[in-house]
Amino acid sequence: ISLYRRADVCMITSLRDGMNLVAYEYVSCQDEKYGALILSEFTGAAESLGAGSIKVNPWSINDMAEAIYLALTMSEDERRERHEYAFNYIQNYTSQHWAELFINSLAEVSADMRELKKRIPTVLEEHLNERETIIDSFASSKRNLIILDEEGILSLREHYVNDEESDSEDVLPEDIPSRVMMIIEDLVANPRNSILFLTSRDHESSLVRKFDHLRVSMVVEDGYCYRLEGETEWTKLDEQVDLSWMSHITDIMNDFKERTPGSSLTTTRASIKWDYAQAKSEFGDIQRKDLQAHLWAGGLMNAAAKVCATSPCTVVVRSVSISKTKFLSRAIHNEFKEFFEEGAVLCFGKFDWKDDDDIFTLLKTAREQVPHSLREEGSSAVKEDPDEEKIRVFNKLTRQFFFTVGIRASKADFCLESQFSTYSLLEDLIEAQKNPRRLSI
Repeated sequence: ISLYRRADVCMITSLRDGMNLVAYEYVSCQDEKYGALILSEFTGAAESLGAGSIKVNPWSINDMAEAIYLALTMSEDERRERHEYAFNYIQNYTSQHWAELFINSLAEVSADMRELKKRIPTVLEEHLNERETIIDSFASSKRNLIILDEEGILSLREHYVNDEESDSEDVLPEDIPSRVMMIIEDLVANPRNSILFLTSRDHESSLVRKFDHLRVSMVVEDGYCYRLEGETEWTKLDEQVDLSWMSHITDIMNDFKERTPGSSLTTTRASIKWDYAQAKSEFGDIQRKDLQAHLWAGGLMNAAAKVCATSPCTVVVRSVSISKTKFLSRAIHNEFKEFFEEGAVLCFGKFDWKDDDDIFTLLKTAREQVPHSLREEGSSAVKEDPDEEKIRVFNKLTRQFFFTVGIRASKADFCLESQFSTYSLLEDLIEAQKNPRRLSI
């Protein structure tokens, strides 16, 4: 401490450093003396005390010499100004301050998690009565529409429990699991059932192409085009879609892919996705913010495209006139109108953030518009568990139930623990159609 107090200059020349307390100790001992502080730009303290010190590159002999000369010849007013900045920083940002900041941050995260938990739908596996109602409603309906999201049904992820913030992207297997193929074949074998597949991928790179030989409908490339059951040709959702922005935006996003090792770029006819899940996370986050700034400030100005919030570690740009929701919005009032008015509708998916909100909100709105006379009388049992307020009142619903795959925040009615829970439920639906008297487990 005596040396700190008597020294006119303190020179710290670390080449690699963590939290260097010597600089703080020196400044604390220099009150009313105003000694000069020379800091290597590689020290941990350089970021906080930089404006109150002389920052140098310790690898440069000239920088070091000039810094020493400046420190020894600096006027008293300039030394006082630099010292006061550093001293005030140390006085304000104490260990008590950092402890309080850390505790407050934990409290905010805890509050956010409690709010997030409120948005997690009922776990169907924990409520067998509701599961029975769904199976019985499906089995007794004369027309059934099953909407299946490829990413949530066919991915290789073993389970989705608590993966809301997972950075990894769902990976598709090379072929359809035999269990899944059997389920789909059994469903379409019953003329009362119709299946609609949704996927963000193009037809050739998605697994839905494996069902081309079956009586199913498909929507690919986030709704860019679709093919209904019985048809052989693809139809564009919007024949007049403006894709003039694609080339320019592809160049911008490809540049960021080249600048971010581990990132990748995926394009369809109406969207571009930059994924940095395999890149270093901190660098990837910086690049993402920079990319979004480039897109909003220039690339997408007056363009018929938008940046979509889809999942961690991705930036997606797609046409404003194309989405899965836009297809469903039209289909509800046209191709699939009879299912929503008189039949049963089940939707299973692990949609991206934006699609989850939009799709399930749309489906719920369509459900509420069904005439009351067509609504199904279901279970109206009294719920005694306090958490049961989250359970939907089935005697006011139609035969329409919507599921998200994984225990995650969603606007769906229910969540299923994994894609295997989905398979099990679909198998029970098939069995119930074959044997209407069957009691589901």
